[in-house]
Amino acid sequence: MATTPGATASAADAAAAADSDGDGDGDGDGDAPVASGQVAFLEREAARVHLEAQALNKSGRFEEATAAYAEMNALERRALELAAAAATCASCDTETERQDALAGSARERERRWPAHSSVASPGDAYGATLAAARFRDPEARRRAAAAICGAYAADCASVGVQWIYDGSALEALLAEERRKKKGASPAVAAALDASSAADAASGGDAAAGEPDDDVGLEFLDPVASPFLAADYATGRPSPYGEETLVLIRALAADAARGGGGGGDGGDGGGGAQAWGLHCGDYAERYARAFGAGFKGYMNASTRAFLRNYGASGLPPPWSGADDKQADCVARVAPLVAAFGGSGGGAGAGAEEQARGASGGGTGGPTPVAPAAPWAPRSPPPPPPPPLLLLERATEMATRVTQNEDAAVGWACAAALVLRGVVLGARVEDAARGVAERLEGWGARGGGGGEAQELRGGGGGGRAAAAAGERAAPSVPSPPPLALPMAPALALDIAARMREALSRAASGTTPEQAAAVFGRNCHLPNSYQTPLHAALWGERVHEKGGGGGEGGGRGGGERAGEAAFAAAIRGALRGGGCCSSRAQAAGALLAARLGKGAIPAGWRDRCWDWGEVEQAAEAIAGR
Repeated sequence: MATTPGATASAADAAAAADSDGDGDGDGDGDAPVASGQVAFLEREAARVHLEAQALNKSGRFEEATAAYAEMNALERRALELAAAAATCASCDTETERQDALAGSARERERRWPAHSSVASPGDAYGATLAAARFRDPEARRRAAAAICGAYAADCASVGVQWIYDGSALEALLAEERRKKKGASPAVAAALDASSAADAASGGDAAAGEPDDDVGLEFLDPVASPFLAADYATGRPSPYGEETLVLIRALAADAARGGGGGGDGGDGGGGAQAWGLHCGDYAERYARAFGAGFKGYMNASTRAFLRNYGASGLPPPWSGADDKQADCVARVAPLVAAFGGSGGGAGAGAEEQARGASGGGTGGPTPVAPAAPWAPRSPPPPPPPPLLLLERATEMATRVTQNEDAAVGWACAAALVLRGVVLGARVEDAARGVAERLEGWGARGGGGGEAQELRGGGGGGRAAAAAGERAAPSVPSPPPLALPMAPALALDIAARMREALSRAASGTTPEQAAAVFGRNCHLPNSYQTPLHAALWGERVHEKGGGGGEGGGRGGGERAGEAAFAAAIRGALRGGGCCSSRAQAAGALLAARLGKGAIPAGWRDRCWDWGEVEQAAEAIAGR
């Protein structure tokens, strides 16, 4: 492949800098402070090459962009290797000394990382409100579990074409799939190729809400992704799906420790026992999942997390990368299922809050202010104001691997939209309601509440007081909203969401939307495009005669399957970072249309489907 200008020089510079101890082995392990400086140098080089790769993709120089991304990955891998080598105490003469050094690091981490750095973990005082954390309504629980399954299925479907930016290459793959799946003769194959070319130019019949055929790029076999083909088989989750799977397993394990599901008539919180998200357990699981023995691709935030947490011993939130890519919005479904039913100031569930707003009373336990996350053991700082539990959980989970304010803001917005759908709203109404709230929050300058710093080392994480604004009438009325984001960020997110809403209303297809908003992994386009795909799928379903969920209702189920498949296929045809796009869109669509909308043939091809389905039920409390 072609290389980017200056790539050879930068790689040589990085290699020379890495061998800073002068022993010729290229590891720079003779001096830990020097090694730390070289890690920082390699990280800066990787960031620079990343920008080059993005520019090359946008200019259509796809082979050069692929080579640049490969160089970026090599630089980041080298940085991780150097950090790990420095952490293993290369100056220790014996294995005993190395183990003692590691034990000392673990003790220091425990000192800085108290047990209450959690959301309702066992022993956490905030567990008193846990009975309200899950959705109370059985239908909402069912939709919440469906969202996890829909996100996972869509992600597994995407792996074959992840990070292919060349539209002509995608069209060639699609034409080949049509020939294979339809057993076409050469003459028919030529006609299909012509149809495919016409669709590429015009947007196809799908632009009018009528998918042109039942063939797509899902579960492509063999995997054609230039970055995943070596290690990934068809049906394996993408790097984004693998990240979400760690969170699913952590929450499912906590649910089991806390008493499991509450049943349709129970409180869903395991009685008086507390369960929830413990950032320590989550970080440990994450480090083990992507540590020694992992064979696959790691996203930039994962590599930075391993450098910060595994090599440098930094606990959450300092373990998180300075990264605001799509990871944060792709993995919100399990958080919504676990914490989306929580109430705000009164501590009641969202459904009870909604009934109270219309005169039915609120009820629920007396709220207990959460312990400040990531605080030292002594002296304890004043607690932050009570937050909607979903937002607190979303911020804490995000900062474990992405300690960046914009990532937190976008993750919270994505979680709130999905929460609205789980509560029974249309995707369009939920998105409009959240956009209006964000605009109100921004216009008031954050509602006048005191910002609470949650990020270590002078970052910008915020947890402001509840603002008291209501959602649009078409959205189930949630409790007063507290947003962990700056007002300017809230306004920007709202504006970007409205762009997606406008494009969907105009009939733009998911493929066309990716061309307009952008195909890469960065925000804001990495949430605009999945939101648009879900809106488009919702319109396909409604135009096809489906009004609500399709699960288990004959023709309605088939309509739901058709809409789900069409929207995810459109998301994949958009190219680029289609796995994160498919995952976020799949969560919204499955919550809206029901788990029955996930095609049965797709479920059968997903790795670990049974485990994910069972974990989704446990997390949602079914």
